[in-house]
Amino acid sequence: MDLSAIPGLKSAEAILVRQMGRGHIALLIMEQSARNKWSIGRLRDCDIVIDDQAVSRQHCQITKRGDRWQIDDLNSRNGTFVNDLEITMTYLSSGDHITFGNYEVVFLPLR
Repeated sequence: MDLSAIPGLKSAEAILVRQMGRGHIALLIMEQSARNKWSIGRLRDCDIVIDDQAVSRQHCQITKRGDRWQIDDLNSRNGTFVNDLEITMTYLSSGDHITFGNYEVVFLPLR
């Protein structure tokens, strides 16, 4: 799938896709980072900010380790779920469904 025509994706490592309603999606872009880590939560300091009271301030973190992607729950109040299973840490595959709070996304690595 060629996503290069979508603005902002040239420097993206991965995207999180959220279904917003019939025919509408939102893309959360995980831009290239020297740290290879992306924090997700309500805090404005997070790499991906989720405005949902069911999401903890620092909810989870996704890390790229070589060609593998790891997700860690950061002791969030409501947990992090991958494919409907609550996790503390697991590896992600393309197409995995991640839920934090009331927010569900599909994980798609681009590199």
